[in-house]
Amino acid sequence: MPDNAATIIRRYVDAFNAEDVDALAGLYAESTDYRQPLAPEPLTSPAAVRAFEGGMFGQFHDVNVEVEWFIPGDEDAAAGFIVSATHNESGVRVSLQTAEHVRVDADGKIVEHTRYTDSAAFLAQLGSPATM
Repeated sequence: MPDNAATIIRRYVDAFNAEDVDALAGLYAESTDYRQPLAPEPLTSPAAVRAFEGGMFGQFHDVNVEVEWFIPGDEDAAAGFIVSATHNESGVRVSLQTAEHVRVDADGKIVEHTRYTDSAAFLAQLGSPATM
């Protein structure tokens, strides 16, 4: 029996905390739609997710996702995360509060993932000027 959306969110958190980009990418369907403010365009394949997240993990270490709230479901699930990590170059510890929604297909793969967050606050923690 394929994983439901609630299980996928738990597996996502485990992979993120392990900084396992391949495990993260493996959660997505071959055709997916992952949208988040730090990605310039929707990520539409596991390879695109791997490339984007790999780039992010390449810039940070000591990554931790803490689940603040969780709304489990079979096809859809949502969660609030606090993501913290240390920037490799500056040594600055950042914290990012997110709300995540995933939808899975009949095979238990993510076909839709939307992350809502304040990317300007994230950039400000790194000392980058926010742009509009």
